[in-house]
Amino acid sequence: ESGYAQFENRNHFACLMEMSLGLVLGLSVGDRKRKKRLVVYVFSGLILWAALFLTHSRGGVVSLFFEVVFFFLLLIAVRNASWSARSKDRQAIEKRSHAPRMVTSIVAGCLIIACIVASVMFIGGDETIRRLETTPNEFVARTDGAPKVARPQIWKATLELIKVNPFVGVGFAGYSMAIPRHLNASGHAIQQAHNDYLELVASGGVVAAALGIWFFGIFKRLAKVRLRETTGYRQALCCGALASLFGVAV
Repeated sequence: ESGYAQFENRNHFACLMEMSLGLVLGLSVGDRKRKKRLVVYVFSGLILWAALFLTHSRGGVVSLFFEVVFFFLLLIAVRNASWSARSKDRQAIEKRSHAPRMVTSIVAGCLIIACIVASVMFIGGDETIRRLETTPNEFVARTDGAPKVARPQIWKATLELIKVNPFVGVGFAGYSMAIPRHLNASGHAIQQAHNDYLELVASGGVVAAALGIWFFGIFKRLAKVRLRETTGYRQALCCGALASLFGVAV
């Protein structure tokens, strides 16, 4: 009920599948003219796809949906920017193929989203559907059955923890020992905040938050440079890598 394969948590495995799927998606789009390679990418993607849905991870399903949408929106935006930057003569030559490629990207994105819905029903099955249907219960206090700490309660206690230790936090790996002072969990061991962003600030305080923002700023600037410098195959691959990371962020 709690783990998957050699992982303690089903979401850890789903996270790795998301990262791999984004790259495979980028490879498939960027290298689609090489049919033999495309077959390898498609079969690899199908294995990763099935593995993700067999985890029954709600976070995995939701993140994959946003990852696919982000990939195709980013790909269209990058190609539009590249097309606009070209000379008028080249624009005139490529005008006929530009619009069909955009339509193809939109249609492909819609088809993959439809496949996600179908996969929830046919691969994930009743277990995944049940977990998705019970998601709202994670955000309300339980009034019957065994007592359970709802996530808003954990987040509120985490914010209180941050207020008490604002500058350097409670130390990484110290969250589970510090949170009981701010949350009466009725005998339940709270190991994490169920929100990586809150837990980062709780563990490292303002220092960790500043480092995280600094890292994101450098990464964003570097990503822009890479997308401008590359074209075609490498551009699609960069979009796939960024989509993978966006899925993890979600």
